[in-house]
Amino acid sequence: MVSVCIATYNGEKYLKEEIDSILPQLTQEDEIIISDDGSTDSTLDVLTAYHDDRIKIYSHTEKIANPKFRFDYTTHNFENAISKAQGDYIFLADQDDVWLPEKVKTMTKALQDNDIVISDCIVVDKDLNVKRNSRYTKHKPSYKVARNLISSNNQGCCIAFRRDILDKVLPFPKYGVAQDFWIAVFGGLFYKVKFLPDPLILFRRHNDNLSTSLGKSTDNFSYKVKYRLYSLGSLIKRGGLRRVISNLY
Repeated sequence: MVSVCIATYNGEKYLKEEIDSILPQLTQEDEIIISDDGSTDSTLDVLTAYHDDRIKIYSHTEKIANPKFRFDYTTHNFENAISKAQGDYIFLADQDDVWLPEKVKTMTKALQDNDIVISDCIVVDKDLNVKRNSRYTKHKPSYKVARNLISSNNQGCCIAFRRDILDKVLPFPKYGVAQDFWIAVFGGLFYKVKFLPDPLILFRRHNDNLSTSLGKSTDNFSYKVKYRLYSLGSLIKRGGLRRVISNLY
């Protein structure tokens, strides 16, 4: 069984296109888990219009108080979705991309022999015009600690994993760790990670993206240092110093 987990917030503009690209790849036993963070647009109307029992909608109500970083809400919105998932194979999805037709089949096959799988993707603009044929032209995804503390390039929408890893990966740290970083890097301390060179989604970049992936970050130096220290501290606390050092490079 496959569970696709999507964290939504005011995603009406592109969400239908995303869902339309996912549903044909799923069986009747699979599911799409939506965790909505209080959308004020027509996001929920878009979803309920499908009248499809595979689409299961939950509200993200247990929000952390006083988030320290801009991605803390999104991380725990994804955590809420993942905690509801029933599938043996769990896929993360953004609310604005388009899945290519072989994504589920290709990644599910790779998960037979691996615990976490990360695919490549094609970078497109808001109208799906290709900007780059590969997200990872320069640097492949890595679960090594130092590489990700310098610059994490694990894209959550490109990640799928076996349910088994949740025994260690959940719960996510309260602050300072994005879901893709935590699954790939912390998960990589304990589980087998594989990179697939196949581009399996159209990764849409537009003015409303929360993530600054492939764009210029506006975060100041002290902010960047602070969340990297939080990330490193969480890795050591949950994984142990010895294991972190052994997977540093």
